[in-house]
Amino acid sequence: APPEFADRSILWNSVEQIIQQLIMPLTCLTLCGIAGFCRQTRSSVLEVLGQDYVRTARAKGLKETRILWKHVMNNGLIPILTMIGGRLASLIGGSIFVENVFNIPGMGNLMVKAVNTMDIPVIQALVLITAAVISVAYIITDLLYVAVDPRISLS
Repeated sequence: APPEFADRSILWNSVEQIIQQLIMPLTCLTLCGIAGFCRQTRSSVLEVLGQDYVRTARAKGLKETRILWKHVMNNGLIPILTMIGGRLASLIGGSIFVENVFNIPGMGNLMVKAVNTMDIPVIQALVLITAAVISVAYIITDLLYVAVDPRISLS
């Protein structure tokens, strides 16, 4: 084995340490979004459960789990996908603050340093990268609409 991989315990300790150090920042980034996702999922599922095709599926004798996963979740997933696509922008914005609070080296930390030193080219590059990531996320969200509900077309 190559000498850098001879002692795998060093690699494992660093991965374990990285996981331990990521628990608090990930909790801070995801906690505020979880409540909104739960509320939106609940209201979407309750709305779809009242539809005629769900009653028809129950009248046909389909199992409740099949009705829930095949009919209800497919149709109730569209508003949730919209919310996930829009949430990425706030995650990127929130990561700037979380990286600074927890002293994590990353784009957010670099953005704050560039603003403090008035490094305009770095700020422009980071804004461009952020806009590109958000644009790609919205495109993927639109493509997922078609995958979830074939009635939606890409035209």
